[in-house]
Amino acid sequence: MIPHLTPLITKDTIAKYKEISDSVQPKKINPFILSAQREDVKALLGERLYNDVVRNREDHEELLKGGDYEHEGELYFSDGLECVIALYSNARYIYLGQTTDTPYGHVNKLNANNASAPISEASKKSEWLENRKEAYTCWKTVEDYLNRTNYNLFGENMCVNDSGNVGGGFMNFSVITK
Repeated sequence: MIPHLTPLITKDTIAKYKEISDSVQPKKINPFILSAQREDVKALLGERLYNDVVRNREDHEELLKGGDYEHEGELYFSDGLECVIALYSNARYIYLGQTTDTPYGHVNKLNANNASAPISEASKKSEWLENRKEAYTCWKTVEDYLNRTNYNLFGENMCVNDSGNVGGGFMNFSVITK
């Protein structure tokens, strides 16, 4: 497999943190996982560390899984990079992928009889934002772990925008009505 096209997590990883239907197939969720890795996590880790994690996953199991670690005599906890990827992936899936494409546009299936209704943009946006906030909270525990342990390659080639913020930040949305 090509490393940068291999998801670091699976649907089962997302299910540890958020409810996701058993019927969601890898071909449906994996593009959202890969987007979260490339667009959200790469910006947070920096290009060199991100590339190393993708190419040498086995060398970064503690970073990925998280858990307790000690620093200067104190015990700390990291949520792990898998949690961060799972929550960013779920945010993308909720906002962009949790619909069914029909001849009448994207709809939300309401029951087994195929009754459907349009999904509220406000509802999707709210869920998307909440998942991204939760992912960032988990990221802060991972970032603390990386800083406290002087993790190799962290902090190199960080993606910093014009505002001085690391990462891609939040998207801006406008609702257009007639």
